Amino acid sequence: MLDDSGSVSNENFAKVKQFVKTLANDDQIKDQMDKENVQIGLATFSDCPKWMSQEQCSSTQLSQKYVHNSYSLNKILSDYTRQESITDMIKALEFVDENMMKAARESSDKILLFMTDGNSQDKNNQPQSVATIAELANGLKNKGVKIFVIAVGDKTNQRELEAISSSTCKSTGLDTERVCTDNEKYIIKVDNFDGLDEIIEDLAGQVCNHQFWMAGIPILIAILFIIVRIALDRREANSLKNDAAELNTFTPGMTGQRNV
Repeated sequence: MLDDSGSVSNENFAKVKQFVKTLANDDQIKDQMDKENVQIGLATFSDCPKWMSQEQCSSTQLSQKYVHNSYSLNKILSDYTRQESITDMIKALEFVDENMMKAARESSDKILLFMTDGNSQDKNNQPQSVATIAELANGLKNKGVKIFVIAVGDKTNQRELEAISSSTCKSTGLDTERVCTDNEKYIIKVDNFDGLDEIIEDLAGQVCNHQFWMAGIPILIAILFIIVRIALDRREANSLKNDAAELNTFTPGMTGQRNV
């Protein structure tokens, strides 16, 4: 979910698109995309949120949502027409829940990368409720979504970043006294749009790291199969050994004779 508000110049938004391309082509992600284990959905928000493949927010056109190859991803980014208006974070999070979540594969892990360069704004250019932002973000987290916030520049609102991200914040008494954990993991800050390139490797590792355990499943299955096979072989060997022992102690004789 990319911030497409007017505060992002065309030059900087071009850097955002290049960042997405480079991230998707990182070896850690591209390998999984080629195998269709990873799909990427591209959306933006300003005065309204939409899939990047849609021409307009209210458009009913069929749009390509999740992609798993570089060609489709590059085409969506290249064909995109900007909005350049306000920064409505509430609508952006609603869109993730009502559209991106419903279009995603049900059994997949869900990771949201939320990029912004400023404060939230409603249609009257007023800051939006942090409580509402937190409520919507928590709804996604409760559905298993891991949310990483990419904050560009020094105009962002720390409380909004913490509310959206998967950081855990607790009050220590006064409302101004709060302790947040995992901020460095889930809130990634860069000084400017040129700094996006510097976070790609770490971000790709964060996104894919929690899925690496799945690669061990075939190995575990193979180990289990070997254990079962050994157990069955031993059981069969014991059975043959017992049969051989019975044959060695068997005394031939006639059975079923009648008395004369």
